[in-house]
Amino acid sequence: MFGIIEKLKRRHLGKRPAKSRQMVGFVNWETAKTGVLLVAKEDVAPEYVACFTEFLRGRVTLDVVYYVASAKRIPREKGEREHYLTPKSVAFSGRLKEEELRNVWGKSYDLLVDLSEKPNGIYDYLAGQMKAKCRIGRGREGGRYDIEFADVRSAEDWREQLEYLLKEIKTESK
Repeated sequence: MFGIIEKLKRRHLGKRPAKSRQMVGFVNWETAKTGVLLVAKEDVAPEYVACFTEFLRGRVTLDVVYYVASAKRIPREKGEREHYLTPKSVAFSGRLKEEELRNVWGKSYDLLVDLSEKPNGIYDYLAGQMKAKCRIGRGREGGRYDIEFADVRSAEDWREQLEYLLKEIKTESK
C-alpha cells in the first residue's frame, strides 16, 4: 500500500515546477560562504559523498541532506549539520512535515551540489524548492541545475572540474 502511495507522490511531485523562478547568481570560490550537499543515499557511491563533503566543508558552512528510502536507514547518531529526508517526510502537496527539514529548506545557500544519479520525483521536486544562488549537479533527467557535469568518471574528476570552474567564475567587484 505504501509503495503505491509513494509512487503516486513521486510522479505527482516530479511534474510540479519549482515554486518561484530564481535569478541565477553564479558564485565564485572566494565569495561562497554557505553550501548544501544533496545525496540520494541509495543512489550515490560513498566515495562521492566523502570526496565532496571534505572538499566543501573546508571552504563553506555545509549542510548535508540525505534522502533515504526508509526511516530504518537513518543512523542513530548523525552529524550536527546532517539531515535525513524520507518519502514519509513529505506530504502529497510537497510540504515538509518536520520542522528541522523546513528550517533547512528555508535557508538561502550560495552553492547547492546534487550528487544523485537517478531521477526521483520527490527528491527532484524538493531540490528545486531549495534557495540556492548556484545549483550544480549531474546532467540527468529531472535535475534542475544551473551548472551540469554530464561526463563524470569519478568523484575526484568531478571535484577537480568543479573546483576549476568555481575558481574561474569572475564576479564584478563593487
